[in-house]
Amino acid sequence: EKRQEKTVYRTLYGTNSSKYRPSHFQRSITVVLRKQGKSDYQLAKPYRPVALLNTLGKFLDRVPAAARRLRAYDNVSHARLLHNLKKRRLGHFVPWVKAFLTNRSTRIRMPEGMSDTILTPTGIPQGSPISSILYLIYNADLIESCGAGITSSGWVDDVCFMAKGDSEHETIKKLKTACRKADQWAEKHASVFDPKKFALIHFVNTKEVDRKYLSLRLREHTVPATKTAERYLGYWLDPSLEFHHHREKAVAKANISLKALRSLAGSTWGASLYAMRRIYQAVIIPQMLFGVSAWYQPMLISKSKAQAICRPFAAIQKQTACLISGAFRTTAAEALNTELHLPPISIHMNRLVKEAALRLRTGPQLGIPPTIIRRRPAHERDWSGWTPMEAQAWKTGGCLTAPPETLARIWESRKAFVLAPWQAPPEVIIDDRKIAVEFHEHIVVKASEERPLIVYTDGSGIEGRMGAAVVVDLEDHVAHSQMGDENTTTVYAAELHAIEMALDSVLNSTEPWAAQARNGLVIFADSQAALKALRRPRMPSGQIYLIGCLDLIHQLAERGIRTELRWIPAHQGVMGNETVDQHAKEAAHKPNDLQHPHNRYIRLAAATKRRFRQEAKLEWERMWASKKTSRPTKRLIETPHKKTLEYWAGLRKATASILMQLRTGRIGLGAYLARINRRESARCDCNLGNQTIAHVLLECPLHQEERDGMRGALSEHGITLHQQELLTRVGARTIVAEFMIRTGLLGQFQTVDPMALGVEEVEKQ
Repeated sequence: EKRQEKTVYRTLYGTNSSKYRPSHFQRSITVVLRKQGKSDYQLAKPYRPVALLNTLGKFLDRVPAAARRLRAYDNVSHARLLHNLKKRRLGHFVPWVKAFLTNRSTRIRMPEGMSDTILTPTGIPQGSPISSILYLIYNADLIESCGAGITSSGWVDDVCFMAKGDSEHETIKKLKTACRKADQWAEKHASVFDPKKFALIHFVNTKEVDRKYLSLRLREHTVPATKTAERYLGYWLDPSLEFHHHREKAVAKANISLKALRSLAGSTWGASLYAMRRIYQAVIIPQMLFGVSAWYQPMLISKSKAQAICRPFAAIQKQTACLISGAFRTTAAEALNTELHLPPISIHMNRLVKEAALRLRTGPQLGIPPTIIRRRPAHERDWSGWTPMEAQAWKTGGCLTAPPETLARIWESRKAFVLAPWQAPPEVIIDDRKIAVEFHEHIVVKASEERPLIVYTDGSGIEGRMGAAVVVDLEDHVAHSQMGDENTTTVYAAELHAIEMALDSVLNSTEPWAAQARNGLVIFADSQAALKALRRPRMPSGQIYLIGCLDLIHQLAERGIRTELRWIPAHQGVMGNETVDQHAKEAAHKPNDLQHPHNRYIRLAAATKRRFRQEAKLEWERMWASKKTSRPTKRLIETPHKKTLEYWAGLRKATASILMQLRTGRIGLGAYLARINRRESARCDCNLGNQTIAHVLLECPLHQEERDGMRGALSEHGITLHQQELLTRVGARTIVAEFMIRTGLLGQFQTVDPMALGVEEVEKQ
């Protein structure tokens, strides 16, 4: 394998350095895919061509491109693209890009067969990691030179011009100027705009002026102002920004997916409860709640309006939960949510809105809305109202306001990249447990003239507080840091900060022990997560400590000090590691001290996100406790918990449906059928009582033979004939379901396929 890796490396390095691309890298096969939701598939536009490229060639493209989304641009002029590269001081890439674009050809694959080879002297093939980057450069002039008074944005080949003014006449005038410049760009770049895709929306503050819905008259086309909604980047935008149309579309799309889901399973057949639940969470929920932070604004609307917005989405979840579980439609939504561990849709939506605000606030500075950072004067808010994210930052109860009694007032801000692609990552070594301990024992016994400086670091969380500590060569030097509480920071961040403190101590110390670093610096840490982040730095929460570590390692390298970061297993009797662990716990217990030089009180996204999820969990528990419905389920499940899913693991569909009906109390027995007017009498045929779940499972003499068989099977698992145990113990699941089928009382399951009963084969093994 290593020989193959070397061969691939030499091939890719050679082609990249020589600006040469083998001819078979330039050939592709283009398959044609239907675009979803188009009305007429007899035209060419509803189809998307995708180029299937040479795998090694795609890997070569990925080296300078990093990972980006792919897109096809069949009208790109190669000459203009190369010119734009030079214009933006990227001329050193021109030979490589030219080789990438030159002598390309493709063959189109259709169901009917394959076409002859077709030369493609223009355009960029979809399927290459570099395609979207090249188009951004190609398209940049259009975005940047649209005229004064215009704000422009683009998502690859979707461009939006936004004009701000005191009247519709003023904004129309500015848009005309921008469109003229866009036409000039198109002429130079051999591009054509499709007038049919143009859309115009006037967002008017009705407190100041009335809407006139003026049209935009261009040279050969008039764009009418929409009075309903237009779609942009997946959002349906209406002039009032009420998003009614968007929500209707989201519900309609979810209903279509729900119909598709019904083809996968019913109450007695098909995919298991577990599989259906995963499909719902992976497909339908993202479809329904796409962009929820834009169209659902709980901080700006009344509670009744919030409930009205959530209602159709809750209905979708209820229908899906019935399908997933095989429950009756009359089953309470709260019971199904708890059994399937699906948070109520209102709680889920609130959490997503909070997490979106958090993602914006802790992302790159360029993307943070100004109103989150700077509070607007009251008169500005009176004129335009709160923006959704602004409300989260400044209104009482907003998710971005500081928790009570916290010292952390500064938010972290993460960058997309912290290490340039050409920079080597730090030297991080994570060996097996035994090897790591042996290496430590070997290095600590070296003579002082040969031994590197050894430093131990650790971060600890105890009683909701975080601390970090550093110990240099068995307490020659000790440093502590109080990090804050679990609402603002994490143990992972404390581990990284401890490494940062160690590097800073070595770099800036004038103590005699620091001179030992001339032989090198070895830092032992017991957090693999922190070390892996340093080995491959990306964009995690706590990146600020990651950046600090990388910067200090670079400064040490400039002084000729080689830094090595090594993993050491915790609680293995390694004295330095045990010592620093105690110091980290002491640091966590220390009282808050803003003046301590190592303390850094920073609000981390990971800690805040964890708090949001804990708050959502507590809100669900309160909601569950306050509901008067779902009493049968409440007897079995005290509070909503993910462990409830363990009961349903591995069950086939029919078995899961029977058990769900038993646990929720909504089942085809006389007592319940009479209650919903589907049977005249609730009495059992034995005439000794009503035909309830307890009566059938424990008392009815008509099914004594089946009950004796059930009792014998249960005794093998140590389960007694008690209703609570029958409906909660995992070992009783299939036994109880088989008993109910043998009684013949559930007509729904009498003709069920035996393959839909019991547990999955994997579960049996």
